[in-house]
Amino acid sequence: MAEHILGMGMRESVREIISMGEAQLAKVEGMPRRLVALSGDLDVSADRPEYSGPFTSYTLKFHVENGITEKVDAVLKDYPGLCEAHAEDSVYTIKCPATEEGADSEKVDEAVDALSKCIKLKEIWRVHGENFRIDPISVELLFKAMVAYKASDVHLTPGIPPVFRVDNETRNSDIMPPLSAAQIRAMIKNICTTGEWQEFEEAHQTSFNYHQMGLGYSRVSAFVKGGAPHCTFRYLPETIPSFEDLHIPAETMKELAKLHHGLVLVTGMTGSGKTTTVAALVDWINSTKTCHILCIENPVEFVHRNKRAIVSQRNTGKDVRNFNEAVTASLRHDPDVIVIGEMRDPDTIRSAISAAATGHLVISTLHSNTASEVINRIISFFDPVERDLVRLQLRDSI
Repeated sequence: MAEHILGMGMRESVREIISMGEAQLAKVEGMPRRLVALSGDLDVSADRPEYSGPFTSYTLKFHVENGITEKVDAVLKDYPGLCEAHAEDSVYTIKCPATEEGADSEKVDEAVDALSKCIKLKEIWRVHGENFRIDPISVELLFKAMVAYKASDVHLTPGIPPVFRVDNETRNSDIMPPLSAAQIRAMIKNICTTGEWQEFEEAHQTSFNYHQMGLGYSRVSAFVKGGAPHCTFRYLPETIPSFEDLHIPAETMKELAKLHHGLVLVTGMTGSGKTTTVAALVDWINSTKTCHILCIENPVEFVHRNKRAIVSQRNTGKDVRNFNEAVTASLRHDPDVIVIGEMRDPDTIRSAISAAATGHLVISTLHSNTASEVINRIISFFDPVERDLVRLQLRDSI
């Protein structure tokens, strides 16, 4: 239950406070059935029967001060039987309406507005929500929708239904009601390992692979934004697509796959298909060559089964601490092909270039908008004194 401190300015009614607080909570945690706002000695709570729509009942608690009691009693006389009030230990509690049955919503709103004028409302409020939606999110339904929509990703964000990425555009859906932070958090905990959940709790982010049997795999990225959990699924089919499926030049890819040593880089912007292209390349090698393919990924995405080759997939963080250590140690594992999920730091790049220069075929990905930027991007990771040596190594390995 997160607390939000909101500067709302001077307002005439606590109903405005509740409405403004709801708008903020909806963006961060989802829609609550109960909202509580605190400011000084004033405690306001509002309830409703559903997760959306107007609040139907209000409870106000405040300390009795000179003059306030008389004003409040006068308002209550104007709305006989509508509200319930009692005082205890100098705290005045008013519930409006006293009972939900037969209550006139317009009269309730009028009474709450009139009571608000008896109390000096403050500018700054501490707001939190209660009774958020907690029914489990169907991960199977998300996968079925990704397959049906031919979506590459689905984004789970509190306050809105799942959002799918189709043809590189985000599209809203109505397959589920707006989600709550509690639902997303519970789902993340349910689909990850104990270690991955601990990482999420401590670092506020984690990535892992999830298998929805019969529908596909997914690279799941869970993170915290504004104190609330968010989650993205990247869809990966169970069957690895071929070069023809991806509409990429098959003969060119086969020539690359037949190399015995060197550095093959698949580059492009985020979402351009780098990982899928590498998977297709590895699958062709796996299907046609008797060799050992060692894959180092974070997390493991496409799952390769042994065909003609032996495929060893290592997950950094689980099977080995980091990319650099995995690449360095890989030379002792008798690999013919080394696949690095991403070249993301100088140590990993240096190890990859060294492995390629010593007679191995190294395949990896790199974020780059154009092919001409690749060399400059790699060299930019290194200190000026190292750059000439890296240029020479690249010339020999690419």
